[in-house]
Amino acid sequence: MNIKQLFLFSSLLVSLMLVSCESQSQSQATTTQAAPEVPRGPFENIDAPDFKKLMANPNTIVIDVRTPGEIAEGKIEGALETDFYQPDFKDRIQALDKDKTFLIYCRSGGRSKSACQMMNQMGFESLYNLRAGYTDWEKTMDQ
Repeated sequence: MNIKQLFLFSSLLVSLMLVSCESQSQSQATTTQAAPEVPRGPFENIDAPDFKKLMANPNTIVIDVRTPGEIAEGKIEGALETDFYQPDFKDRIQALDKDKTFLIYCRSGGRSKSACQMMNQMGFESLYNLRAGYTDWEKTMDQ
């Protein structure tokens, strides 16, 4: 096979691969569009203004997963205090109504993210994590 034939063969092969990929991509797009509903992730990370908007819903429970020492420095009014580090944390969470919407926060978003993941595994479906935690809440809400 000379260089010209090799080039033509390679071009043909690449063209066939591209057509195949495009056809598969269109097939997947059609399947995705036909699906009635895209499943929601285990929880959503949201910023402080959106968190505050969701608090207005009467079906919502706000949970502060910080330690008592952190809470003593300030908290979101009306939040249920449930220290993530306490041994009975899972039991206290399990006792909550899974049909409610839960807004979870900690100091900077790490523990509350873990709490959301844990709650999702326990069967809770409507979960929101305050992305940057109470630190962001203070900065945003004090303006």
